[in-house]
Amino acid sequence: MALSNAVTFLVSQSQALAPSSSAGLIRSYVIPTSDTQYATQSLRVYTTDCAAGIIGLLTQNQTDTAWNVATALSNVQSVTGSWNIYVNQNDPSASAQIYTRVDSTSMAVYGLTYAYRSAPSHPSSSKWLTSIGKGITWLNGRKIAATGLL
Repeated sequence: MALSNAVTFLVSQSQALAPSSSAGLIRSYVIPTSDTQYATQSLRVYTTDCAAGIIGLLTQNQTDTAWNVATALSNVQSVTGSWNIYVNQNDPSASAQIYTRVDSTSMAVYGLTYAYRSAPSHPSSSKWLTSIGKGITWLNGRKIAATGLL
């Protein structure tokens, strides 16, 4: 029952963004407007949430929603191949240089790989594969050399 409720919540959070430029992503927070953090947190879509959501949705056979999230996640990848920690749900392009961390990109690559393996012939699968490759290239650039330097 709890897993079913969690999947229903993921689907509803993805659908909540449908009319916006972040359509398909999973909104990370449901915050009352009276909360002091509402202004900053209510518009955030964390890439790790979306990546984990893809895996959870596919595990529960919510394929259409998972594939929509995967495509949307590919759409917000930066030109460097990384993913920001979060994007603004109303304007993902405005989030271009906020923060980039390895875990965001690692999880995005993992979630997209899971989506690609579930549907290698999906119309967006080549986009996912390109994003995976760009993400892996970016991650390889973060490896610490034997000297301790990047």
